Amino acid sequence: YTAYVQNQIIKVFGTNTGKQIALNFTNGVQCLAYEWVPDTNRMIIAENVSGQIRFFSYNAEKKYKEEVKDYINGKANTVTVGRNNVKVSMQMSVLTGVMYIKVSFVTGRSRIYRLDVNEELTRVATVTDQIGKFDITSREDNLIYEDLDNGRVRSTKIRSNIAADGNTSLKFLGVDENNNVYISDRTDKISKIFY
Repeated sequence: YTAYVQNQIIKVFGTNTGKQIALNFTNGVQCLAYEWVPDTNRMIIAENVSGQIRFFSYNAEKKYKEEVKDYINGKANTVTVGRNNVKVSMQMSVLTGVMYIKVSFVTGRSRIYRLDVNEELTRVATVTDQIGKFDITSREDNLIYEDLDNGRVRSTKIRSNIAADGNTSLKFLGVDENNNVYISDRTDKISKIFY
């Protein structure tokens, strides 16, 4: 299956048949983002429903959509954003099953939330609310993010800033499947890449 967003609605297609699969959306609901769960036919969808971000799981094979709820207390996972215009991006670790969700406001401020395997949603304490690029290492629950306020790259597992050759003013480039974190000097042109 493959998908894309058009006019804030997700369009899902079966790649074998080329046929579009209809997803049920209530009028006025905005699709903010989606992320396929690796190696499955399932995606997680973030929707803006009356000023709240709500999360849904969609199984393309079974054509079934349901709200993501915390397994322990059965409550729906929501993030209140009011009437703010927000952007949502998501990153998932294949091996840990943990997803990080970044909610960005038009003011430039961001918040990051963690959705664990029990589908419990919690806000992540970050050093700043000016968050740039972010990702998660594949083999452990380690969020890496750019601190745009201070020009640093930070980790939820490392107490100090990530440094390369003694330099802490860095740009975050990404992570790979072996838990390597790639960074460069904080310049317009990249001359060296560190991991």
